Amino acid sequence: MGRTLSDGTPTLGGLAERLSEKLASGEVNGNEPCFLLRGQDVFAPELVRFWARQLEHYGGSPALRQEAAVIAAAMERWPGRKLPD
Repeated sequence: MGRTLSDGTPTLGGLAERLSEKLASGEVNGNEPCFLLRGQDVFAPELVRFWARQLEHYGGSPALRQEAAVIAAAMERWPGRKLPD
């Protein structure tokens, strides 16, 4: 499974690999709650954009905001978008 799409957007496999590295290094606690938004979820792009706006409002990383924008755009292009299941 590839780490990124052709446009550089992280894939689920790539994110899982990155998370695995962070878990192994102790940077992330494996018991920390998390929530996953998939590309097929019709609500996902706007939720990712909201998160990025909040990040910007509170002075977060510009690089992380840019990554979120790329991911949101790729989610909108994902075929077969539907309500979450």
